[in-house]
Amino acid sequence: MTDTAPPRRRNEPSRHSAAASFAASTVLSAADYAKLVGVSELTIYNWEQGKSKPSAEGLAAWVAIRDLRKREALRRLEMVGG
Repeated sequence: MTDTAPPRRRNEPSRHSAAASFAASTVLSAADYAKLVGVSELTIYNWEQGKSKPSAEGLAAWVAIRDLRKREALRRLEMVGG
């Protein structure tokens, strides 16, 4: 089976380890993280465990929130009904 994902840039974490790193570095729950990214809690768990990788859309959503500070993340959660 051939991996069709584009090659990572230098110093760029893998998709699942990046998701796990973000989740570990924030005070948000997996449920809140899932709401911000627009996926289910199970999807977040699978990314963190390396059981699946984010789609291009999921990865783009993660990139959009990965540098958020807690206050901004909470504000965005309020906007999506979290």
